[in-house]
Amino acid sequence: MRAILTALLLTIATQAGAFFHDKDLTRDSLSSFRIYVTINDYAQGGCWTNLREARQYAEEKLRSSGFDVVQDGETSGADVKKYFFRINVNGQRVFANQQGPCVGNVEISMSGWTRVNKILHIATIGEMSWSLSTRKDNMNRLVLQRLSQVFLMFPN
Repeated sequence: MRAILTALLLTIATQAGAFFHDKDLTRDSLSSFRIYVTINDYAQGGCWTNLREARQYAEEKLRSSGFDVVQDGETSGADVKKYFFRINVNGQRVFANQQGPCVGNVEISMSGWTRVNKILHIATIGEMSWSLSTRKDNMNRLVLQRLSQVFLMFPN
């Protein structure tokens, strides 16, 4: 029963909207962005172990979509059009003996710097989050599935 409820909630979250806030965003308007993929691992108890695979998958999908994927995570000004593609994963095992299922969430966002009234501000152009739960394994497969869903929402 819990699995059915979880699947329903994930489906609703996926159908709730698009990744990008601007529905009129085009591939051309994104093509000049330089993207740095950053991962924040807040999962415990072995709930998420494929960080490298998730990073490589995201970088390759961004490259194949025409983005300039950079390895320099330095924060830069608004004129550079550098954006951060963030993958944040939180999770832990339900039982104290570390043998139970994992519960948590994944948040995926894209943000960069912009100027408003000559002051730098962080601007998030896209974001989504999902609650995750497993039976006994980890959330590796689920995180990759959510990344895949995000890339399906990129403009053609």
